[in-house]
Amino acid sequence: MKWLYGLCAFQTLLLGGVSLQVAGFDVRTDEIADMAREAKHAAAQSANTASDDWSWPSSSTGGASAEEIRLIVQEEIAALETNIRASASAQYAAQTTRAVKPRLEQKEIERLEASYQNDLSYYRSRGAITDKEMASLQMTIAKLPQTERRAALSQLARALASGEIDGRM
Repeated sequence: MKWLYGLCAFQTLLLGGVSLQVAGFDVRTDEIADMAREAKHAAAQSANTASDDWSWPSSSTGGASAEEIRLIVQEEIAALETNIRASASAQYAAQTTRAVKPRLEQKEIERLEASYQNDLSYYRSRGAITDKEMASLQMTIAKLPQTERRAALSQLARALASGEIDGRM
């Protein structure tokens, strides 16, 4: 029982110490907030006085005239427009060359189709295809033009779905 009373007394002292620390932090944060407000006020006052002292240089003091500034700005805009047009035309040329796929010759198309048909008939006779063989077959199909590729993929899908070939696409 004495232990419980001792523990309660210790906890009470500990809570009192924590409360004092929190109160100290509260006082410090108020002081910091006051200093921040004073600094903002001083900065605003110095900005107001600095803007009052500002003046544009005149041509008599060696500054550029409005006409000279206008000419410089026009030259810079013209140079910028030229760079933008050149960049845009280069990007357009790069996109069009990437988009145009070289057309395969008819002999090459026939050779790829024959290779695909031979492989497909081999896998049908064997009844199975490994993942590595499937990847190789799909690479061959990918080289075909779109219409032939679509026909080859549908043949392969039918063979897999019907169970003629056991494998994964």
